[in-house]
Amino acid sequence: MKKTNLYYYLIGVLLLIFIRFVLKIDGLYGQDSYEYQRYTDALSAFFNQGIKPDDYFWPVYYPLIGSILKIIIPKTSLVLQLISIFSLVIALIYLKKILLFLYQISHKIIDWYLVLFFLFSPALFRMGFLCMSDMLALLFIVVSIYNYLIYFDNKSTSHLYFSILFTLLALLTRYASAVLLFPFILYTSLVFLKAKKHYKHLVGLTILSILIITPHYYLKSKNPIAFLKHDWLQDWSFTNFFKTSFITVDGSSFNFFPNIIYAISNSFHPRFLFIGALLIIIAIITKIKIKYFWIVLSSYVAYSLFLAGIPFQNNRFLILSFPF
Repeated sequence: MKKTNLYYYLIGVLLLIFIRFVLKIDGLYGQDSYEYQRYTDALSAFFNQGIKPDDYFWPVYYPLIGSILKIIIPKTSLVLQLISIFSLVIALIYLKKILLFLYQISHKIIDWYLVLFFLFSPALFRMGFLCMSDMLALLFIVVSIYNYLIYFDNKSTSHLYFSILFTLLALLTRYASAVLLFPFILYTSLVFLKAKKHYKHLVGLTILSILIITPHYYLKSKNPIAFLKHDWLQDWSFTNFFKTSFITVDGSSFNFFPNIIYAISNSFHPRFLFIGALLIIIAIITKIKIKYFWIVLSSYVAYSLFLAGIPFQNNRFLILSFPF
């Protein structure tokens, strides 16, 4: 393991100790985090006593991984916090790999850039200590993108397997990940079809996919696609792009920005990266050449348009597209 990566892990451990044991923040914030804690405990009881837990609305992999780690660490909120902080740290490490692949510039420049503008981005830093699934989903997204990019470049089938593995893990941690990763999936399909010698891996990829999806179908056997009937998806509309207020079954909400601005605000808002929009403009003006630029951009745009059509605003949703 590289020395720099060890420093990142050490930073993660020290930050967790400070947040958890000095500031006494247990990561349980809002209704969602308590539901993640409840279902993690239910899955843990299932492993120990064989009692199948009742269904819950969200994807299963965040509480599932938490319940497995509970074998070592019995405190549920601590386990879920550990997943979040180390997801943030490992995502940083893979973002470094991606940036080195795309730009071929100094390790030190990238290290400083990621620490200042990713690790200590206020929104991400906060989410890294909450018992929420977002950071784990972000990790799976970043790792899948890294493997997609390597597959595009050298047609390595091992990276194809990893890209599919982590795409499915991302999807079954946060369903909305599918929108972000769809352009990568589409381009991968084209590359795969052209490389006919890879067809022999269809069986292996199918078996891998079934294995990853099985926990979802087993635990949600009553209605495995219930998430497609979510009110926000049912009420998705282009007219929501320009609205600032919404009346839904969850109540009324009033926002400062219209949805289309909110959906891209992680590129300019100080709670994310206050110079993000400036960096994008500089990249365009200076015509910086970035490998697979249009795939990365189309992923960000697709997800932003998806969020803009939902009759609701939540800065938590912007976490997933921030690495882009």
